[in-house]
Amino acid sequence: MLCRVVFLCHLHTWRGTRKTGQFLLSVCEIMSESWVKIYRRFQDWEWYGKSEMVHLFLHLLLNANVKDGRWQGVEIKRGQLITGRNRLMAETGISERVIRTCIQKLQETGEIIVQASNRFSLITICNYESYQDVNPESVQQTSNQSPTNDQQTSTSKEGNIIDSSGEESNKTNITRPKKTKEDVAADTKKRMAAFYNSLIPYVQIYGKEMVRNFYDWWSQTNKSGSRMRWEMEKTWVLEKRIRYWSRNEKSYSTKSNGISNGNNTTEQRTADAARTISAFLSDD
Repeated sequence: MLCRVVFLCHLHTWRGTRKTGQFLLSVCEIMSESWVKIYRRFQDWEWYGKSEMVHLFLHLLLNANVKDGRWQGVEIKRGQLITGRNRLMAETGISERVIRTCIQKLQETGEIIVQASNRFSLITICNYESYQDVNPESVQQTSNQSPTNDQQTSTSKEGNIIDSSGEESNKTNITRPKKTKEDVAADTKKRMAAFYNSLIPYVQIYGKEMVRNFYDWWSQTNKSGSRMRWEMEKTWVLEKRIRYWSRNEKSYSTKSNGISNGNNTTEQRTADAARTISAFLSDD
């Protein structure tokens, strides 16, 4: 696949290679008019020190669909990809055990959502749009400019000055505008939709009512509306959570002997299930 490299950021000491020091990474154009961007703040990511995590996440990011499509009857939305552990092993060179661990950790910290089947896994990049906000015209203008002298300088995406030798100085700092309430609400809405879609395969197993109760509880947001309840959990493995939720609901139904408690039945059952699951997982 042809890629046009656009240097947008520095990633220091790339541990996935034998060479250390400064590694200029950008991410490339995948197909026509398709971009992925990475800010320097990527170095502050909690998994940045784990080379396999960085490698795998960037691989998923670069291979996610840039627009909605279908494959063998499966709808694949923008920011999603279909893959499997064997394929990821072949494409990245990472062992199956490490891939399994990395996928689990990426789910727990809200980077991805995985819908697994017996044929493949549908992976959703939770904040895919934040890696796509690039203006190709401005990048093209920069790439078309010819240097006028040996030490011509340019401005990086972070607002720092980089000369032709690759050295950088903080002569200029540009503060990015904070997200508006509308931006936050739009981002949360997209993640809610991704969370909802991740639950669809479980409807056949647990039924619509239980899955809906599960979604209604865990998709509730904090006061600012920036994070859902499930995103604030220390650990999150969807398959495990919904399995224990189901067990708790069955237990509750047995104890109540089918007697309805009025309008509070669903709410009480939901709260009890959440407390049971949290208590169980905190003992792991």
